[in-house]
Order: sequence, then structure tokens, then C-alpha cells
Amino acid sequence: MSSYNINLDACSLVLEYKFKLFALSFEVKYSGTKSYNESFKDDGLKEEIKSTTFSTNNLVPGSQYNFEVYVSSVCGKSSSAYVKVETRMEGKHFRETLI
Repeated sequence: MSSYNINLDACSLVLEYKFKLFALSFEVKYSGTKSYNESFKDDGLKEEIKSTTFSTNNLVPGSQYNFEVYVSSVCGKSSSAYVKVETRMEGKHFRETLI
């Protein structure tokens, strides 16, 4: 993934990604966990996105999420790009890292 922009609050995320290659579609997978609750798991998958923007309003506050973005082009499916975010209980404060 060439670059990305993230807007995140306690329950929603907008992830905008920019690629240098000719992309036909995108696939976004995500998985949420809580460090203090091993039984908690929040997974999602959005396939065949034609836009370079992914948004969700169903995130759980106080959770760590890993997002994987795959690109499909005439050459096939790319390896994934990873974005890690942490939703906070108090609102628009978060930590993110690109792996």
C-alpha cells in the first residue's frame, strides 16, 4: 500500500488507501481483540470494494483492530497491507501503526 489516511473514533473507522498500480477492486479483512478479554473476537470482511475508501460503524470501543487490505488487478491478488488501530473508550484518540 503506498499511503493511507485514517479517521477513527470509538465505534467507526474510515480507511482511505492509495495504490500506485491499476487496481480493479479491494478486499478488506479486520479482526478485533481486547487484551483483557481473551474470549472477545470481532471479525469482518468486505469483498470486491470498487472504491479506495473502506468504512465501518461497528467497531467496539477499547479494542485493538488489525486491518488487512488486498488489491486485485489484471495481474492477480496482491499480498496484504496491514494497518493496526486501537479504539478508545473516550472518543477520537487512538494509536495506529502500519506494519
